[in-house]
Amino acid sequence: MQEVVKISGQKDHLLFDRERGYFETACYTFPLAGLAAFSTGKPWQLSPAALELGTVGLCGNKLCLDCSAAFFDLDLEFSFDAAGFLCGKAVLTAREDLEDFSFSLCFPIPGNARLTLPMSCYNGNPSAAADRIVPRFPASGNAALVFEESRYPVPGVNAEFEDKYLSLFLRPGEGCSLGAERSASGAACCLISSGCTAFNGKHDEAYEFKCRSVHHPKGYRTLKAGGRFAMEFILHAGKKACPGEGFRDLVQSGWQIFSPEPAAVLSLDEVISRKAGALSDRWLKNGYLAVLPGNLYNAPQYYMYGWTGQCFRLALCDIRCGVLFGDSSRISRGLKAVEFFVDNAESALPGLYHLRYFTDKKEWSPGEFSGVPVFSSRAMGETFSDLARILQFCCENNIPYPEKFEICVRKGLDFMLTHLLEEKIPPVSWDVAGNPVESRITSAGTSMLTGLFVMYELTGEKHFLDSGIALLERFWHIGGDRFDTPFSHATLDSGCEDKEAAVPFFTAAASAFRLTGDLRFKHWAEASGDWLLTWVYCWNVPLRKESICGYYGFKTCGWPAVSVENQHLDVFFPAWEMFSFGTATGNELFVKAGKVVFAAWSYGISAGKGDWLMPRRGMQAEQFFQTEWRFSLAERYDDFAPYFRNQLSKFGYSAQTIDEKNLCGGCNPWEIAWIISLVLDAALSFKENQSL
Repeated sequence: MQEVVKISGQKDHLLFDRERGYFETACYTFPLAGLAAFSTGKPWQLSPAALELGTVGLCGNKLCLDCSAAFFDLDLEFSFDAAGFLCGKAVLTAREDLEDFSFSLCFPIPGNARLTLPMSCYNGNPSAAADRIVPRFPASGNAALVFEESRYPVPGVNAEFEDKYLSLFLRPGEGCSLGAERSASGAACCLISSGCTAFNGKHDEAYEFKCRSVHHPKGYRTLKAGGRFAMEFILHAGKKACPGEGFRDLVQSGWQIFSPEPAAVLSLDEVISRKAGALSDRWLKNGYLAVLPGNLYNAPQYYMYGWTGQCFRLALCDIRCGVLFGDSSRISRGLKAVEFFVDNAESALPGLYHLRYFTDKKEWSPGEFSGVPVFSSRAMGETFSDLARILQFCCENNIPYPEKFEICVRKGLDFMLTHLLEEKIPPVSWDVAGNPVESRITSAGTSMLTGLFVMYELTGEKHFLDSGIALLERFWHIGGDRFDTPFSHATLDSGCEDKEAAVPFFTAAASAFRLTGDLRFKHWAEASGDWLLTWVYCWNVPLRKESICGYYGFKTCGWPAVSVENQHLDVFFPAWEMFSFGTATGNELFVKAGKVVFAAWSYGISAGKGDWLMPRRGMQAEQFFQTEWRFSLAERYDDFAPYFRNQLSKFGYSAQTIDEKNLCGGCNPWEIAWIISLVLDAALSFKENQSL
């Protein structure tokens, strides 16, 4: 009988010591005792399976163990794949009938390990207010977060401790679940389960609506004697280079393991054609409508600058299309939209500009949040960054524009730079007097960084570069650095860790590296880019065949999720910028990720006449629901525009069924303008640089 059995791969080894009952790799050791745990009955409560070890040995290049417990037999096998990853498989065979059965593989971690559960938990989500219901894994005491496999853009969890990290990946497809649990004693583990879930310490609780959980027992197994099920997983442990960055292995290893590839359903030219047509549909006299008449929520017509309206990003796209198509009317249209804003949007406070214009009332508004008029730093930063990009593009293409356009950018950026919090960053928003509405520390102001760097390139004035770098450094120490308080609070309809907070930081860090060659900024772009990719699906979640997304063949691979609070998919992501930075620096992962994300966006772009629920060509829904999380729209359904109620009714939607129908493949056909601008802006960049 072999007491020690060892297998080796390209990067690691696995040794099993029978006498000690321990598995050992170069950076991680775990015992056989406690590896398997089970529960019978509801709610599930895991108990260690007292495994009796039988045969241990090599089966070709695999390390194989035969074990038995009270109710089942368990076969374990481990091997290294061609890339050097340690792959495991557990096959459970019931020896008697089992009902309401749950089984888990538990890999121990220190109780104070820093956890990353992609899309759901980033170091416990410290930026969300204490009374806000979002996924939580507190620093001590009882804790449990276990989500169904579909919740994981990268199907894995990462624990960082001391100078090491452990990534536990699940091969999805068997309806399993994944997460972490810690007892009151402090004993903690990352675990793969047969399907049961837990939310914020409560078993059989599930996060299925915005800021609301529900009691939902799921994932229990019923096995007849002789019945089997299997779990396949990958363990990857190593030493991290920088504190707080252990999570990066989820992306760097995960994208190797799951090997996503671009899978567009429309050509680049067709994407541009459809989106450019949708852009033209938005034009009204002096700007681009955020929504069209007859929109889902019957919202009034308005121009919106930044956030979901993106009036200046639309203007930039129109001007770029004008150059690409040789259509001067598009160029004139884009410049007219800028002039209307420059001439009319400034408030009584110099440099503070209104961000909405209601076309029917001919009325300007700063914008609102929760019914209070506020000037959002995120929206203002986007507005002046996009206006700076318009000026830069015009200069590059010999398109004249009046001096007042540049003056407007200068005034807007100057206001933002001179109205900071004590921490020397912009607040979330200002009131009409230019005072911060609140003192919360967030990443919302990162959106102005691109404007500062573009203005430096445009004018050569070094104060723009210096101001941008100073802000970039402050934001790095807030959201990056050790990632103690990850990027947060940029999306205006949630209050937590969110993807959108890191997007402009990544773009700005990449620009700072390009402009200065400072390797710090290269590292910041790489780290924030990896953090962004924890939100991007690198696999295809099975969707309900009868759902809207199932009907149209939607694929999740490449789609980014939004925030730990809002767990749907949307297009907000720097696909082109990530591809471009990757190309410039030799980062093959970023090159591939940019392609995969952009290709994914081709799903859902309507051909018109009811395709994807939409009346017009180029329209695209804002939100796709890939899991059992969704916005509850039941109370709003009867107020939807008649056209959309009719389209949704073809899939069985009603006020009574909409929340159920949106499970695992639904969508919200709110066709707000930023869905046009972000996809088209990236498409035009890929088109202009097709030789890359």
